[in-house]
Amino acid sequence: MTPPPRGAPRGALTRRSRRRLKRGLIERDAQSAWLGVELEPAGDTFPDQAEAVLAFLRRERPELERLCAFPGLDECVLDFAVDFVEGASILSLHLPADLVERNIGLNVIRLATVLVACLLSATAFAQTRADVCTPDVYEAVKQHLQIDRFAPRRGDGIVIAAACRIWPHQPDSLLAAFAYDEGVEYEKRLIVLVLDAKTKRVISSFRDVIGEDAVIEVGEHSLALDTARYQLGEQARAFGVRFQSAARGASCGQGYWGNELTLFLPEGSTLRPVAGLNLSFTRWLVGCPATALDRALWEDAQLTVRVGTTRTNGLFDLIVTASIGVAAENVSPGRRKDRVERHTLRYDGKVYTRGKAVPWWLY
Repeated sequence: MTPPPRGAPRGALTRRSRRRLKRGLIERDAQSAWLGVELEPAGDTFPDQAEAVLAFLRRERPELERLCAFPGLDECVLDFAVDFVEGASILSLHLPADLVERNIGLNVIRLATVLVACLLSATAFAQTRADVCTPDVYEAVKQHLQIDRFAPRRGDGIVIAAACRIWPHQPDSLLAAFAYDEGVEYEKRLIVLVLDAKTKRVISSFRDVIGEDAVIEVGEHSLALDTARYQLGEQARAFGVRFQSAARGASCGQGYWGNELTLFLPEGSTLRPVAGLNLSFTRWLVGCPATALDRALWEDAQLTVRVGTTRTNGLFDLIVTASIGVAAENVSPGRRKDRVERHTLRYDGKVYTRGKAVPWWLY
């Protein structure tokens, strides 16, 4: 089944749509036909679309399996029509793990996002206009920290990286993260905040130090906010801050890692980090990219995190899914093959721990 022509009407699985499809496209083009099932999620955001699709797949799985196995069918696709965000260098939207893992012959594609991709660098991080911090936010944090030069570095300030976003879970709250330079060598300061979206009053905050070395360096695009649905308990909703190093990377013996995710729980005037892990990890098994050898074997793991259904010490467990790809240059991979692995993080009363028998992609 070929994709519908541009501008063709979409139908629903009803008698009316089947009659329209038969009298229209099939009669005009006997070589191909298509059937579009349009879902209407409650919201317009990508998470809303993904949630609606998951419910649809669970409910209609037997029928979808039958349709996708129909003789002569060329393609079954899920098409997420995500709006283009003007001013975005890279627009990256993460699919829920259980959506990616459904093996019913559906190619999960995101047409509107892939076309926006721009290869700025291997470690480039994306920010949309929604992530940009406005001058009044800088002023509020400046007053909170009592730092006169708290402004973007391009404007002779000390802030190197910044990200701000309204929290969808709590629209009257604004999330913000800043990395700034106070003049200490090989060291940057980090502050994460929740502010009142209207008054810009600081509600809660967290401060830390980012130590820099050969593999960790703060760059302009190092920070981003993750507002996925991290509902860790009935009254415990977390949000994430992602950090991407601007450094060239680790040595071959250590492999490569990046896209560090830290989950924060608001608790009164403070933000408590409860989980941290890298969402991207590559390990070299043979060879090394820093040498002239033409033989190489490596594995690349891309991680996703979802909230589980079981609890430990009051909070839901976190299920980490690793999609692992194997690549080789002039080397046989042997029995190694692409695969999916999982590991559960459990709350010990303070933070989420990895437990025993930790897989290589979680170190």
